Amino acid sequence: MSLTQPASRVAPLKQARSAKVSKRPSGPPKPRFQPVRVVPAPAAPATAESPQDAWDYGLDVWRRTVLFWDALRQRADNMLEHERAGLPPLLDFKYETILDARRFDGAWLAQNFENLKPEKAIWGKYAGLFNKIDTERERFLDFERWWNGFYTLSREEILAIVENLFIGNELEQGKFRICEGCVADLRRIRNPIVIFASYGDNITPPHQALDWIPVVYEDTDDLKRAGQRIVYLTNPHVGHLGIFVSASVARLEHRAILESLEEIEALEPGLYEMRIDNPSGDPDCRKPQYAVHFEERRVEDLHIPRESEAFERVRAASEFNESLYSTFVSPWVQAATNPWVAESLRWLHPMRTSRYMFSEAFNPWMRGFATFADAVAKDRAPLSRDHPMIARERELIGRVTDAMEMAREARDGAYEQVFNLMYGGASPRGAGSPGNS
Repeated sequence: MSLTQPASRVAPLKQARSAKVSKRPSGPPKPRFQPVRVVPAPAAPATAESPQDAWDYGLDVWRRTVLFWDALRQRADNMLEHERAGLPPLLDFKYETILDARRFDGAWLAQNFENLKPEKAIWGKYAGLFNKIDTERERFLDFERWWNGFYTLSREEILAIVENLFIGNELEQGKFRICEGCVADLRRIRNPIVIFASYGDNITPPHQALDWIPVVYEDTDDLKRAGQRIVYLTNPHVGHLGIFVSASVARLEHRAILESLEEIEALEPGLYEMRIDNPSGDPDCRKPQYAVHFEERRVEDLHIPRESEAFERVRAASEFNESLYSTFVSPWVQAATNPWVAESLRWLHPMRTSRYMFSEAFNPWMRGFATFADAVAKDRAPLSRDHPMIARERELIGRVTDAMEMAREARDGAYEQVFNLMYGGASPRGAGSPGNS
């Protein structure tokens, strides 16, 4: 499903360092930030055609259960092995440790992220693994190996992130202090800036990913005078993590960005939306099977209602609470704790205990699942995806997911109302907001 009206037929980009740019049409601008909600068609109710179907399904569920628990065992063992190795980065990049006084447990951040959409992180992830254990096991283990590497931060690090990037957002104001006498100024960036955002990202949706532009640049002319080129593209469904680490969900966009760097460098200063025309529908295709063109946009059209007064109250409350904690609570916490207590609390965190309980080291009974799973997998013959009982299982999973999503939306609505009552902010989902669905 497209986010906007289909683009007109555009001639292929020249191979030289000049880019084909579609001029912005005359007339009032069309809304650019309309989220897309794809509603799957309800599946036809499936029924068992015979007692044999029920018997085959029962055996399949039993075998999948063994393989499911074995996957959880393997995840726990992988997690412990990573811990013993000192939590080296699992992504392919060079690194060095520059600060080793770490105290804030990153497991709390991972837990909060999962609580944002429990229908996916707490239910859908495991239901999907059980339903497709034969094809999803390795993907599940690869992701969990990365996701469960909980890193820790020092008090100074986490406070700097919260105070400079979240409370007050000093980065976009040019006040983010890097070192003595040096601040980060986004206007001084001379290389083109490429922004990839998604309407499926509940952490940084497109209107938030682009909202800094009209703060840094007053209007389109100001952006052009600064000699900067900003290019953005959007995806209708990929989630927050998929944008950064997924090797499959957004692979077309990632490839298109990398293969279009020369065209981006050749653009005249201004704001552009990058559009990908892929008639083949194959996310693994390469140029010239797909084409990229850039449509000129206006900074003025990105102005989004900001809750300035409400978030100023949030900033004031946050700074007041931090002052109270540092003065009256923190000294007592430090006096009452020691390294043994801190390490015990770290190992007893729910994000760890819920994984460790399936490891062979903590639960010797899981060793039996490893042997049993090998025997089951050896002669495994999965039921067809069209089997009536498998279809009914998928339908049940979907209903539970929908129910949890409704509960989560009600919870989020309650949080929003509490925020508005406490800080006097207007609803961010109100009229005129690009996040209004």
